[in-house]
Amino acid sequence: MISRDISLEGFIIDCHSPSETTLEVEIDCSMINWENYRHLIIDLEDLLSDIDERHSVRSWLVRGRSLRARYRRVSEDDRRRKLRFCPFPSKFQNMLTNARSTVYTMVNLNCIVLERVGARKIYLLPKPIAPAFIESIDRLNKTVVEPLRKEIEEFRNSKDFFAIEACLTKYGADPSPLRRSVFSISRFLVDILPVDFSYSIDKDELYQKMMRQESIRGLELLKKQIEKKYREYSLAVSKEIIHKLTELTHEYDRAGKIKSRFKRRWRKLMELCESLGLQEIVESFIKPVCEILDKKKADRSAWMMQTFGTTSLYIAMKKAIPTIQ
Repeated sequence: MISRDISLEGFIIDCHSPSETTLEVEIDCSMINWENYRHLIIDLEDLLSDIDERHSVRSWLVRGRSLRARYRRVSEDDRRRKLRFCPFPSKFQNMLTNARSTVYTMVNLNCIVLERVGARKIYLLPKPIAPAFIESIDRLNKTVVEPLRKEIEEFRNSKDFFAIEACLTKYGADPSPLRRSVFSISRFLVDILPVDFSYSIDKDELYQKMMRQESIRGLELLKKQIEKKYREYSLAVSKEIIHKLTELTHEYDRAGKIKSRFKRRWRKLMELCESLGLQEIVESFIKPVCEILDKKKADRSAWMMQTFGTTSLYIAMKKAIPTIQ
């Protein structure tokens, strides 16, 4: 394993993303008869589809969207019908979905998984990478969230929004929730908690004073707990790096060719390894591969053979990693 010299200094992070469901509204259709309810759904779907086509850059790719109906029986004679839909162009929700996907990609590229608690992952954002990562999140808010907020307000005063209200009114549904709803889009946020496993109890001034008192046993137990957790996290980071390397090397071997995106991911992995203090694996394997990736396609196999004695990037990794103990 490669856990010996890992530097665990950075931030535990938790990302919060705005949900596209905040752009939806729920209309009570309990008082509408079935005939009007059926016509309402048909007309509203056509209206929303038309809005999507006119607000989409690629209108020929727009697919129709269906409305979500929810039914609840209160009593034998009392059945509630709720109609839930997004009154805005579907591209608004798509922008949030795509931005959230971007955030998840950024987390996977820039962070390392320290621990898994059920389905939840605890991520470490290494200290050297943190400023650029936080700045990227802020840029996403400025390029996606802030413009989207303005577009939402503009659309709420458009004829299309009034047409949706008119459609609801036409068939006896109360359109007031459209006006009362806030449709507030929150910003992408990152909660950070600083951590530094280079911390030493032996050098802590407060604990040095306590050493002269009656807390020596407690301090030794605390020191063992910190060292144990460091070993656990170092092993987890080591496995995660191996997993990322395995994933990328297999991808290279299967594809037979590389795209610019692969190069970016490989260089991002090099940056991540450097930030974790894994300079030996960077120098012996990742950096040489970066140099090979910059060669012409026709020359890469020869350079791979010359450097690693194989044309398989995965086999080259298997040869290089065991030497780093």
